[in-house]
Amino acid sequence: MAKYLPILAITFTFLGILQCYASDDDSRKVYIVLLDPSLESTKDVALEFLAKVVEGRTPAESLVYVYKNVVTGFAARLTVKEAEKLARLQGVLSVIPEQNYQIGNPTAYGLELSEKSAGEISPISS
Repeated sequence: MAKYLPILAITFTFLGILQCYASDDDSRKVYIVLLDPSLESTKDVALEFLAKVVEGRTPAESLVYVYKNVVTGFAARLTVKEAEKLARLQGVLSVIPEQNYQIGNPTAYGLELSEKSAGEISPISS
């Protein structure tokens, strides 16, 4: 039994390290960041803002999406602390936690889920 103690100690240490990283990732959520419309909505602009607030990873690792058509802004995976810091920066209009909405019964609205790909919605054929 004594010969397995070093292996067990290393294993538990490794598992403890993994748990620390897992809990960090669990605390990050996706936030929608709306910027002043006078700013360009590009990846470079989003990365500049993220570089000012993200900790423990690169801005590119936090960036989820850049909005280019309707609004000026981006989506990023952030901690609450990072989101609060970002909201205080000049040029940031708002930082909103992402919310997913799901309709109760797609067929009630004349829609059905396509069997081709999960999540794709198409009109019901007559």
